[in-house]
Amino acid sequence: MLKLTALFPPVGEADLRSVRLEIPRKGKWTSISEESIDPLSRTATFRIPNWDAAESTPYRVVYRWEGKNHTWAGTIRSEPTGATLKLGVFSCDNGYAFPLTRLVSNAKIHDPDLVFFAGDQIYEGYGGFGITREPADLAMLDYGSCSSAWQSEETPWWCTDYEAALPIGGLRLPRRDRR
Repeated sequence: MLKLTALFPPVGEADLRSVRLEIPRKGKWTSISEESIDPLSRTATFRIPNWDAAESTPYRVVYRWEGKNHTWAGTIRSEPTGATLKLGVFSCDNGYAFPLTRLVSNAKIHDPDLVFFAGDQIYEGYGGFGITREPADLAMLDYGSCSSAWQSEETPWWCTDYEAALPIGGLRLPRRDRR
């Protein structure tokens, strides 16, 4: 099974709450799943059963906004078959080198098979932006702004740490020490 989670910026009350996952089939982009955007986490998680993990596959996430399709594209890489798995690990960042464009660029040079975010790569008050704990919707914006430091210069802010994982597979554990 393929599981892909797309992270979005805040979506307006009148904006669409659904997003599509597309892959090319017979030379044409074809929707293989449509999911709702969770209003609190601002994520949409696609689950595709019977995914052929032996082949690398181009994909794009399509969101319709203001009458136009907006896309984020990449390649879902095939599962590694070698005896060695190259792992990129990210942990314990408190924003001292904010933004992390150089770190992300250097990590990509190593071309890991999998990127692992240990969950404490962001902290409250990250980058000197303060802490918001309530109400929940504003606290989630605060959490998202902490993650956004993991973007690269050529990507929009909402790519967050996942951009470092594209087109690499990535794992991210949520923080458990939040109050």
